[in-house]
Formats: sequence, C-alpha cells, structure tokens
Amino acid sequence: MYTRNGFVLPLSQLARLDTSLEPAQLRRIDGRRAVTLAFDPPADIALDDALTAIKDDILPLLRADLPADGSIQIAGCADQLDELVAIMSKNIALALLVLFVMMAVLMHSVPDSAVVMATLPLAVLGGVLGVRVLGWFAFQPLDLMTMIGFVMLLSMVVNNGILLASQTRAALNEGLGIDAAVR
Repeated sequence: MYTRNGFVLPLSQLARLDTSLEPAQLRRIDGRRAVTLAFDPPADIALDDALTAIKDDILPLLRADLPADGSIQIAGCADQLDELVAIMSKNIALALLVLFVMMAVLMHSVPDSAVVMATLPLAVLGGVLGVRVLGWFAFQPLDLMTMIGFVMLLSMVVNNGILLASQTRAALNEGLGIDAAVR
C-alpha cells in the first residue's frame, strides 16, 4: 500500500494475518450455539451398534470437556430409532391382541385361537435363528427391514395355524377322531 508520502508499506504493518480453522457458519438451536457432527456408520455395522459405541465410548469423553452449561444431543435417525422400536413393539402387541380376538370371533373358539397364537414364539425363535445363520455368511443387522420381515414371517405362521386349526376342527365335526383329524 502506498502512503501520502509515496512510501510503500507492507501488509504486515497494517494487519496481522492468522490462519485458523473455524466453522463455515454459526448455528444456534434454541438461542444457544450449536455444533453439528454428521455420522454415517459403515455398511457392516448396524445403526444401533454404532449408537451404543458412541454413547458408551465417545460421549463420556466429550462431556468431560464440555463447559458446565454445555449439552450433547443425538438427533436424526439416531434418536428416532429407539422411539421407532418402542412404537413398533406396542403396535405389534396391539396387533396380536386384535388378531387373537378376531380369530376367536371368526373361529367361534377361544382354544383354537390360543393354539394358533401358541405357534408365534416358535416362529420368532426360528426367525432369530435364521438371522443368526445368515450372519455367518453376510452381515444382517436387526433393523427396520428385518423387523418387517419378522412381521411377514409371523403373518405366514398365523395363516398356516389358522388353516390347520380350521381343517382339524372341520374333520372333528365330520366325526373323525382327534388323531385322524390332526393328520
């Protein structure tokens, strides 16, 4: 830069330049400064497992360095996962109750409905074992798609149980003995 007297001043005499690493923008949530960190787990790690590792290993270290009024909040798919699992669990329990009542009304038999519902624990066991065996060959997390697969499995098992109970009841009504009716 040139002065009035014609002298040249170097930039270092006019300003001090410091290089620093700072965020591209300042974010605020509820009037408080916020830093957002985005995390996508690798394809071979389930979101639930990644969240557990973050909560157990990383968050305690971060909380130790926070000021007294600082806080950490997990948001996005991460905080919705627990809520989604809780909602799906309640919905499945309600669906099973409604299914039992509907079967009892349609089949005119509470014991037959109970027999059909008794097949569900074995179906869940078979599904869990199937996912474990699949895990030997390819990674399969227990995520939303797997839960939907379990619901489909349970619906097929219930449908099969209804057919078996209905056919057995029809054979008993025709006068066959219990062994012949089951066969």
